[in-house]
Amino acid sequence: MFVNTRRLAERVSRHLGERLGDENIAAHHGSLAREQRLVAEQRLKAGELSALVATASLELGIDIGDVNLVCQLGSTRSIASFLQRVGRSNHTVAGFPKDEFFRSRAMSWWSVPR
Repeated sequence: MFVNTRRLAERVSRHLGERLGDENIAAHHGSLAREQRLVAEQRLKAGELSALVATASLELGIDIGDVNLVCQLGSTRSIASFLQRVGRSNHTVAGFPKDEFFRSRAMSWWSVPR
């Protein structure tokens, strides 16, 4: 799950942690210590997390493993950033990226029926 600010990453991960269990959710942003970011990346890659809430700090440069769905909360600064983020999902030769885009941060996205 991608967000645009550190504050929102912390807020969303806290809310998800309350619903899914703190051990299943992690935040990833540039203000975290490098070691904390690496642990979150390793847990995501190992399949130990239900969700990782990240800023642009996770956008480029690491192999994050198998991701089923990318969610974007709020708009990105450019369409290129959005496409880079969406490209993280189902990243295989035969795979097609899958995403959810939530425009309004005011939307109660965690209560939207699926």
